Amino acid sequence: MEILKIIIECESCVFVLAIDYEVVSRGVRAKYGQDITENKVKNFFDKIIQVPFALPVSRYDLSNYIKELITAADLDNELKEIKTENGQISSDYIDMIRLSIGGNPRSIKRLLNTFRLLCQRRNFFDRKRRSEMTHIAGHTTAGISAGGTV
Repeated sequence: MEILKIIIECESCVFVLAIDYEVVSRGVRAKYGQDITENKVKNFFDKIIQVPFALPVSRYDLSNYIKELITAADLDNELKEIKTENGQISSDYIDMIRLSIGGNPRSIKRLLNTFRLLCQRRNFFDRKRRSEMTHIAGHTTAGISAGGTV
């Protein structure tokens, strides 16, 4: 918290901060003890933030968000097993994502990007194996047809 105060005490500079008041409040309580009054927490916040703006937080539909990310990442084929008959992602998997990593959009995107990378890696190795098997099969066929040993 004090580091933040030092950094933003720069003359003739304006900083725009996106801060969750509850998170700052928990941080102040962790630093100065749980018995600190709400008024003192607010005063600490007001020392840092001179012109506060409260922006409404819109709720988003987690299922639609995940579906959009899957479509954008072209993962429809890899995830066909987790879809219901009408093409929607099974609510069991949405719940599994929500319970494991939460509903943070950035975390969900990171999870799907990691999954996409793993799928691409798997596909690369599958293609490599197919290529090697084709090569081996070609040598085997050539050896057998020439009457030699393989």
